[in-house]
Amino acid sequence: MGTVIDSHFLALTAIVTVGYQFLFFIITALLKFDKVTDFAGSTNFVILAVLTLVLKGTWHFRQVVLTLLVVIWGLRLGIFLLMRILQWGEDRRFDEMRSNLGKLAVFWTFQAVWVWTVSLPVTIVNASGRDPSLQAADIIGWIMWSVGITIEASADQQKLSFKNSPENRGKWCNVGVWKYTRHPNYFGEILLWWGIFVASTPVLEGAEWLVILGPIFLTLLLLFVSGIPLLEESADKKFGNVAGYRLYKSTTSPLVPLPPVVYGNLPSWFKTTFLLEFPFYSRNLPQEGQNCISRHLPEHITELAVSALHVFYYPGDNEQQRKFWIHNFFPMPSVSLEPEYFLEIISFFLLPLLLKAHEIPILICNMSLSMSSCKYGEVGSGRIFYPKPWSELVLFILNSHNTARKTPPPTTLPNEREKLLV
Repeated sequence: MGTVIDSHFLALTAIVTVGYQFLFFIITALLKFDKVTDFAGSTNFVILAVLTLVLKGTWHFRQVVLTLLVVIWGLRLGIFLLMRILQWGEDRRFDEMRSNLGKLAVFWTFQAVWVWTVSLPVTIVNASGRDPSLQAADIIGWIMWSVGITIEASADQQKLSFKNSPENRGKWCNVGVWKYTRHPNYFGEILLWWGIFVASTPVLEGAEWLVILGPIFLTLLLLFVSGIPLLEESADKKFGNVAGYRLYKSTTSPLVPLPPVVYGNLPSWFKTTFLLEFPFYSRNLPQEGQNCISRHLPEHITELAVSALHVFYYPGDNEQQRKFWIHNFFPMPSVSLEPEYFLEIISFFLLPLLLKAHEIPILICNMSLSMSSCKYGEVGSGRIFYPKPWSELVLFILNSHNTARKTPPPTTLPNEREKLLV
């Protein structure tokens, strides 16, 4: 069907992309309906691929294959993301944008640039009249695409199933391909688009090689802007104080799938240089030991803690007495004692020893609440305050015991679940 506006369809695809994204921007802005955002992006790729194939009209085998690959990827991702957001109910990325038209416009403009740029390889192939015979680059590119979409689709489905399970609420996904990379879906997407570029190379000549900007743009976007950095920040803020998560992060590659036993033993410089473990991915992760008392207490802490447990919390051999004391004064009774929690939880029972040794009275309240919700009596007085979880409190005691002064305990206790340790 010949040329439309320009021989490589660059202007045409830009106009179509801007128009398509602008339409959904209007829907989002006027109706405050942001559930179609990812659908609009994914299906835009499909429209550009099919449009350029049909307009050129040469129907070369390579053109048909690459167009089909983009259509499969775009429809799968678009439908998956649409169904997911309809199930979840809202897209938290837009919490700060719904009432800010400027930020919303910037987002949709950026999405248009993303679609047009990443689509460049298939756009140029479909616009080309050249049709060289199949080469190794074609096969390699198709294999890369196949592996990439398999990983991406598997990762999406595994995480969705994980999140939908009530028993996994409040946990990070570490099942399936998520055992080997913290962002398998992004790895799959990057791999498949590099595969499309590789499969397009037999057709490229001269300045057409600039279509490499497509996969480069996608890679940089996911590595440094809207992909991995945002998810790492969110996960670190949510799980950064959980020992199991810190272990997962230190032994799991950020992008390239690797066995944890291999990745965990690699030197830091190698991870950063070759496996993209950039330091800013952990800028929101609490410093080592910041909220983990096990790294600040003396050696043989477990033995001391267990001794404290028996001395102060097992007043007799009667099983009923033991259950009473555990029920009333053991923190986090509803949480199972997984290995990564054991040392911190058992360390709680070292508190009486510390208090005795430094003669610091303290009121410990509501031990049936979670660690982050526990209330404490302020050191040196009987007032109730809420500043820190109990693990940080121990550090506070250790750092301030030299200046602390012993004062009489309060004469009354706020409720029957409180116990004065002196």
